[in-house]
Amino acid sequence: PNAPKTVETALTKAYIPLGFDDNDRIQIAVAGSFKNTCYKVGPHALKVDAENKTITVQQQAYLYNGVCLQMFVPYSQIVDVGIIPTGDYRVVDALSGQTLAQLPVTMGSNPGPDDFTYAPVNDAYVFDDPDTNKHMLAISGSFGDRCSDFDKISVNVKNDVIIVQPVLRRISDVS
Repeated sequence: PNAPKTVETALTKAYIPLGFDDNDRIQIAVAGSFKNTCYKVGPHALKVDAENKTITVQQQAYLYNGVCLQMFVPYSQIVDVGIIPTGDYRVVDALSGQTLAQLPVTMGSNPGPDDFTYAPVNDAYVFDDPDTNKHMLAISGSFGDRCSDFDKISVNVKNDVIIVQPVLRRISDVS
């Protein structure tokens, strides 16, 4: 009797990093807002229609009984799209039929999953630097060997998404 109901909920935005190829495992972030605190993020379903170049996301929520604060509660969820053929896809909300974003998928330039080797990142977070009053991004991880070092860290902002790429280089002589 205390189990929540599962209800379909509308998405309002999809956040799409640029640079996906037809050999990449694609993940996107979707977001929406609940009308009160009795809703919690539930499962999602995904339908990729490669022929019509659409990706339809059906987001569900758990609706609990009880006292609810009447306020908008934003939520987000990472959705695994997987590997899909090249093309310009529309990401569509299943409930409203609205196009949330465009997802361009290009042909890969090599048989590997990426154009570069990236640093293994375990965590990333943003903090305010009190000395400069600017936002700073910190990433942490560990190299699996002594022959890798950072080549560069490129940062780009496109379509409300910050894309951070910590590119590695191999070092032949480590002392």
